Amino acid sequence: MEYVLDGRSVHLEHLSASEVRQELTRHTDETSPFLIGWGDGKTSFGDLYLWTQAGRALLELYEHREHSASDPEAVKATGLPDITFQDGLTVPYRETVPLSKAHAAVMFWLMTGRRDPRLTWD
Repeated sequence: MEYVLDGRSVHLEHLSASEVRQELTRHTDETSPFLIGWGDGKTSFGDLYLWTQAGRALLELYEHREHSASDPEAVKATGLPDITFQDGLTVPYRETVPLSKAHAAVMFWLMTGRRDPRLTWD
């Protein structure tokens, strides 16, 4: 399997889970989304985009269609401000997840190829 992190090819067999986590933490509150592409060189199994801002994240997974993650706890919250990411993208708070849950969802996807069931996906 091959993963692409921000345009660099990274082979999974050469990257430990802690190294993936380290890459993720470097991209906190960046001006552009963090992209992870997953494939075998011939077929794309999906692309995951992660925007981060102020401890929250917008997490979108493209697997032949778009899936956006939300935190079941935040969906119930009311009166919370929208989150504006540094590239100008603004989304309702309820459509974002805590950064720690986003990182866990990325790792879950990389290890299993499935969406993290601890989050709500549309």
